[in-house]
Amino acid sequence: MIKLFPEKTSTVFRAENISTLEARPPQNEAFASFALTDALLLEAGENGSPAIHIWQTEKPTVILGMMDTKLTHFDAALQFLKEQQHDFFVRNAGGLGIVSDKGILNFSLSMKNPSSKRLSIEEGYQLAFSFLASALKEVPLHLEVREVPDSYCPGDFDILADGKKIAGLAQRRAQNGLGIMGYLSVNGDQEKRTQLMKTFYEIGKSDASNQQRFPDITLASMGTLSAALNRPITLEEVKEKMFRVLDLDTNGKVSIPSDSLKVRYQESVDSLLTRNRRMLHSSFQEEVFV
Repeated sequence: MIKLFPEKTSTVFRAENISTLEARPPQNEAFASFALTDALLLEAGENGSPAIHIWQTEKPTVILGMMDTKLTHFDAALQFLKEQQHDFFVRNAGGLGIVSDKGILNFSLSMKNPSSKRLSIEEGYQLAFSFLASALKEVPLHLEVREVPDSYCPGDFDILADGKKIAGLAQRRAQNGLGIMGYLSVNGDQEKRTQLMKTFYEIGKSDASNQQRFPDITLASMGTLSAALNRPITLEEVKEKMFRVLDLDTNGKVSIPSDSLKVRYQESVDSLLTRNRRMLHSSFQEEVFV
């Protein structure tokens, strides 16, 4: 059992929570979930309200990082994603693109991180890795942490099982709040996801020197939890393991958001919407957001 949060009670957000925040949430679950994650981060920073948010999306979606917009042929790469029937949007953080679909489990941990007792970047990542490793301790896996440079969205805290990347972590800090986000490839066709991003970067890059910041992806670099275990495992199984290790009583309950969280959520939606209109130009997909 792991105590990530100092308070005795913490807010648990499942995907269905978004419908309690507004009458008509954005059509794409990933976009709405990123807006909620941002709102929870700000709420934690100001009010000290810790939260865990676990979500997935039915519609295949590429969640782009700010760096992706620097691709020389960005518009052509976005057109490829459209042709592959993937939604896409630019999140409000750095890094590179990741894929989300019904086989990927996403999570975020939001907590207060005051200047008087601030976690370092490495400590934040270690906290998230400890959470994930504890949740998966009942399955026969050896997890390791190191960068997988030929994966999509490579980083120092890539998480591997059976020699292949199955998860990635990111952080966002605002004021006195800390948000640690991660994705876990639970099941599904990881080779297809990896090929999608490989082609995306091949289309978007050029020979210019600044394009070296983008990965040269190999299909064998990434895998899934199910493949590493050599047996099927569902997202529901993993979610329950996460709740159990946090010692949270979920019982299918839906948290009722505070009025301040509702306001922050709508502000986050509007901010992401404005950002994507500006960055995607003619490739902006209205149906993803409204």
